[in-house]
Amino acid sequence: MKFCNPLVLSLFVAIETILIASLISTSIECVCSAGIGDSILMARLALKKAKPNGLHCAPFVSDTITRDTIMRWIAQFPLDELPTVGWSTSRGLKESGINDIAALQQLSKVCL
Repeated sequence: MKFCNPLVLSLFVAIETILIASLISTSIECVCSAGIGDSILMARLALKKAKPNGLHCAPFVSDTITRDTIMRWIAQFPLDELPTVGWSTSRGLKESGINDIAALQQLSKVCL
């Protein structure tokens, strides 16, 4: 089984994402995962949920989905799954008492 680089696309191209993932899977026999979100961050986190060989759409603000719902969805991920947060940054945050994204969300911009 072959693996390709993951697709991380915004909500604006959701239908194209499904078509591209299907095309990759069938034409070149390559496992393909896709994350869909209304921002790059949300798409990348959705991709974490989609792997391997799946498709996941992150929640986005609408009449029925609030910002708080989205913040709770983001809070479920470990610190090191945030883009650009590697093991070193994650370790430094944990040494400062920040053990997860939920705790990170409680900090003010000044503290960050």
